[in-house]
Amino acid sequence: MTRMHELVNRCYACDPRIRAFNEERKRRKIEAKLAKQEAYKKELEAAKLQKEENERIAKEQEAQRVQEAKEKAEVEKKERQKQNKLLKQERKKLRENVKSHNYFNTNEDNIVKSMENLDLLLLSLTIDDMKNLNSVSEDTENFTVLYQNQLNSNLAAQENKNQREPHESQNRAKRSTRSRLATRTSSPHKTLHFSSKLSNHSPQAQLTDGTPSQTT
Repeated sequence: MTRMHELVNRCYACDPRIRAFNEERKRRKIEAKLAKQEAYKKELEAAKLQKEENERIAKEQEAQRVQEAKEKAEVEKKERQKQNKLLKQERKKLRENVKSHNYFNTNEDNIVKSMENLDLLLLSLTIDDMKNLNSVSEDTENFTVLYQNQLNSNLAAQENKNQREPHESQNRAKRSTRSRLATRTSSPHKTLHFSSKLSNHSPQAQLTDGTPSQTT
């Protein structure tokens, strides 16, 4: 049997057709293996390129998001600055309008309290509220009614708030009033005159060296 196999193998080896067939089959196997390796290599390369592309897109999107957030923050900052500037202007204008009416105060004994009430009101009013008040400042009767309504509403709200919270708003208003009074009475002559007026009419509000003190 073994000799028979050897004979057959020798016949195959001598037959050029069999030899060519075996060589072709071997070549095809090698080509298939190389093609498989090349496809795997291309797949890895494509995955790498896709990963790099995804990372590039993610970086661009993040950079765009940061830039948009920066631009938005800048716009919001400018808008806040604009609103704050307008708020200060309307606040100053309303203060001057109320001041021109002597703070709607007919009794000099209550002038400091009236100024403090104005400061509290200015802290709570919106810019639209102040614009509405300033728009009718030339109409004394209408301006008086609107101001008193706003003032009374604010005092009522402040009273309710003070029952639950510390008197920080009042303290801020008092500090603001005292600061303006100190500036207003900075000269010796004005200090003496204003201090004499308050001491003669009010046992609760006096000025010493241009700084008012109030007993609460």
